[in-house]
Amino acid sequence: RQMLAYRRVRRSDARSDTTDARSDTTDARSDTTDARSDTTDARSDTTDARSDTTDARSDTTDARSDTTDARSDTTDARSDTTDARSDTTDARSDTTDARSDTTDARSDTTDARSDTTDARSDTTDARSDTTDARSDTTDARSDTTDARSDTTKHF
Repeated sequence: RQMLAYRRVRRSDARSDTTDARSDTTDARSDTTDARSDTTDARSDTTDARSDTTDARSDTTDARSDTTDARSDTTDARSDTTDARSDTTDARSDTTDARSDTTDARSDTTDARSDTTDARSDTTDARSDTTDARSDTTDARSDTTDARSDTTKHF
């Protein structure tokens, strides 16, 4: 009777360890999937950050160009009395454009910094998930070894 009871306990341990091994393997796969997803997000955010940085530079260039145009139009307004009103209107429009482009440049720069921060955070998450996946894989292997050991002891 004691031997039968001992074998039952061993069988139960083996089944429990096998179940744990399967659960850990599932967790490892899930963590690996999360790691890949986070890596993809990190790459996407990095691409967005670069794109926003390029936009910011372009808008800054546009702002400088519009400011130059505004100054040129103002000069034309002073030297040409007949066309003064038209040139002044153009100067105001270019100045407004310059301010708008400067605002856009600042906004794009802020977006670029935010996307860079997101990229770093996603990269950190990816590394953490990869570490979890490795740990779960190690646990799965250990549980599988325990299950085999319990099965061997049973027989």
